[in-house]
Amino acid sequence: MKQILMNQQMVKAILTCKQCGKMSVPVPCEHCGGTEFVKSQTRRPIRDELLQAIKPEDWKSPMFKEPHCKEGQWQYEYQSGICDCETVIIKAPFQVGEVRWVREMTRLLNCFLDSSAVAWWQYIYDADGTIANWIELPERMTFIPEIGNCVPNGCFKELARIFIKPTRVWAERVQDISTPDAHSEGVSEWKPKQEWIERLKEGPCYRNSFHLLWDSCYPGSWDRNDWVFACEFERCNRE
Repeated sequence: MKQILMNQQMVKAILTCKQCGKMSVPVPCEHCGGTEFVKSQTRRPIRDELLQAIKPEDWKSPMFKEPHCKEGQWQYEYQSGICDCETVIIKAPFQVGEVRWVREMTRLLNCFLDSSAVAWWQYIYDADGTIANWIELPERMTFIPEIGNCVPNGCFKELARIFIKPTRVWAERVQDISTPDAHSEGVSEWKPKQEWIERLKEGPCYRNSFHLLWDSCYPGSWDRNDWVFACEFERCNRE
């Protein structure tokens, strides 16, 4: 099973039930039985320098074809010579139906040796303060943080508690995100300070919030209007 990295803001949104507004790890929501959560979409830049360098006006040429899915493969087409047309395959980071575990921020809380000299470790999830059950470290784990410190790059697979299943994948330019889709990214309707208003060129809305979140993760990507893979997903439990 593959992973997907999410920061603390994203994890809080993915845990928050739309119906009751409370966080729930189990699905359906353990408080109200709801099955929809605040965050149900995510996006990642397409790592293809040639694709990102093609100007928007060039796609109007009949020799160019924007990223699309054909027979299960994502690809785009561009003119490489006077009459030559090249097809480039690009790999999507998400596949419909392929369950992912969420790598989130965790900290080492405690540890002890039992009577058999087996080391047990306890971690806490930063997003909501939930304390995980005691666990033996996998043999592959060679670095152990000091008590109170974060696990580098987030939790490991055995600590995963959030799982998502993509239901739809598509390609678009990052600035093409709609207000409903920005809301589905889990951002709040943040009201920017006065100095941000001129830069954002629009009033307070979910797109503004997503714009700033995206800039913090991928500096310069919004202004370049990069191509991204977008994924709509549903929460699921560990299989």
